[in-house]
Amino acid sequence: MKFHPSFLGGVILVLSILFTVGCQNPFNPDMRKQMETVQPSIADSPEKVLTNLQLAYNTQDIDLYKQCLSESFTFVLVASESTELGLDMDGDGIRDDWWGYDEEVLYHENLFVYGSSDGRTPPPYNISLSLQVPPDSLWNYTQTEDDGYYLIVPCYFDLRLSFETSEIIANGYARFFLTEEDEVWKIIRWQDESNI
Repeated sequence: MKFHPSFLGGVILVLSILFTVGCQNPFNPDMRKQMETVQPSIADSPEKVLTNLQLAYNTQDIDLYKQCLSESFTFVLVASESTELGLDMDGDGIRDDWWGYDEEVLYHENLFVYGSSDGRTPPPYNISLSLQVPPDSLWNYTQTEDDGYYLIVPCYFDLRLSFETSEIIANGYARFFLTEEDEVWKIIRWQDESNI
């Protein structure tokens, strides 16, 4: 049984592990209850969209997660993982190292709400994402085809998934390509560079 995740390479591998059902760990409180008092911000800055991304994970809020993404969103795997984890996005019979918005939302609905598509593994009872957003002096800009630009924010991340009988930890590195759409910042590309 495999989850089809859409988070960085480490998370993708983490979600492909089988879990058994058991007792809840009393030493690991449910972070969703603690995060209920934190409200999302209007993403009128790059920092705020990344803060909302963390909040979406930490509260397992699929609607907030979707608000963080552009409808032109693309997730890019480490190329070496495409043969195992990629999807055939262009219909040529070869797994690609990317997928789009619809696949991303579907994977996160399973991760946050439904669990595995075969029903054998529930969603984690707790998810904790921490992004290390660097100072803006380390951000970059790249030109787009239509004379716009993307802001690129490199981040180290720490992700913890708590299941009934286990806790899985994944650390890595990603680049978030951000764009401003109607005065709100969105993630248009999430590029996994964990193995680089």
